[in-house]
Amino acid sequence: MPAVQIPLWVTIAASMAGSFGVGTVVGNLVSFWLQRKTWVKDNKKEEWRELIDALSEALRVMMEHRHENYTDILTPAENVTPAEDVRYREEAIRKGYVAIGDRIFIVKKVRDSGLFKRWVALSNDYEKVDASIPEGLNRFNSFVKRSHKFQDDLIQFSREDLGLD
Repeated sequence: MPAVQIPLWVTIAASMAGSFGVGTVVGNLVSFWLQRKTWVKDNKKEEWRELIDALSEALRVMMEHRHENYTDILTPAENVTPAEDVRYREEAIRKGYVAIGDRIFIVKKVRDSGLFKRWVALSNDYEKVDASIPEGLNRFNSFVKRSHKFQDDLIQFSREDLGLD
């Protein structure tokens, strides 16, 4: 049987692999991949926490600073003028839009879940709450129920995205 001649480059590569250790290279690649996966999951968790906190606070402010005409009937405002109420409500809604819009790691889940559209619908419904009693109060109570559902769904979406369900 004729002798097979091995190319010089194969001999050099084989000796280098033995010297440097292919196992070390593979181990480093696996370690890097696992660290990156953990880093991404940690950042997703942080972004979900920030989003949940920001939207919960925005909804709290919206509920606290109801429309003035029946606010005084339900709970007398303490040193808050109608103009301040409007400013607080508008700022809460704006912060909700910002919180949804500035996500990096969870943008796909936020987009796919329709959270932005739901926030728009919720804030539009809130703006339609008027001061006529009892319709205004009924609309406000309906808004509160929808906002609780929104918050529950938000938490569920975050759990799904983080692989907790």
